[in-house]
Amino acid sequence: IYGAGRFSTKITNTSTGSAAIYTNGFDYSRIEGMYISLHEDSTRACISLDWDNTGSVALQSNSFRDIYFEGGAFGLYIGESGNMGSENLIENCYFAGHTEAGLKTTNFNALANTVIGGNFASCKKGIYVAAGSVPIIHGVSFQNSTEADIYVENSAGDMYSIDGCRNESNLNDTTFAVFHSGASAHIAGCSLLSTLSNLTFGFIEAGSSTAGPGVMTVDACFGPYSKFSGNGELYIRGNPSYTFASTASWSAFSGNL
Repeated sequence: IYGAGRFSTKITNTSTGSAAIYTNGFDYSRIEGMYISLHEDSTRACISLDWDNTGSVALQSNSFRDIYFEGGAFGLYIGESGNMGSENLIENCYFAGHTEAGLKTTNFNALANTVIGGNFASCKKGIYVAAGSVPIIHGVSFQNSTEADIYVENSAGDMYSIDGCRNESNLNDTTFAVFHSGASAHIAGCSLLSTLSNLTFGFIEAGSSTAGPGVMTVDACFGPYSKFSGNGELYIRGNPSYTFASTASWSAFSGNL
């Protein structure tokens, strides 16, 4: 499904109770080059990528490229009915002003999704993994997420690779990367450029023995005004000498360092 460009082809749903695009089965396909928006009070998604487990077309291996998502609760919502939603690629897309999340995966089969490039601006959560996984997040920018840029609620046994990302938040009490229930991450080459002193670079929570220990490794990152919190395991390597150096950086962290 091709548009003429993200500001040339526009699809807008002005109601509050339905998605702009809703699928019941969608696989091995691509949507690109368009602007998709919802009424600002909508509780739905710009694209609801879903499947109710009926019919011959399932839900996996799709690509979304050069799309501007705006408004509503979600930009792209994957697997709401609880069936599949894996191996999707989100490339160079812009998510703006979503009241819940720009991207959300919501069932345990919505695995191995990937975000490359693009931007998440003024969303409650940028990338929200309620279940499933988005283990590759590379070259993505985030601005003014009110809760978290990346929020992982459950562990699917994946080690997250977050590389070359950039945060430019001017809001207090927000977190760049949150990992609950033993989920783990390698964060490399990322920068938090806000001068606010109460931003959290990473939250890592120790999980059960089946979920894993909850480990965050931070390499060559920059976040001099941010801190860490949680009770998992944290490894800091190869960062500029003044990054994370203040006592405040560790004041909320109670795990193994």
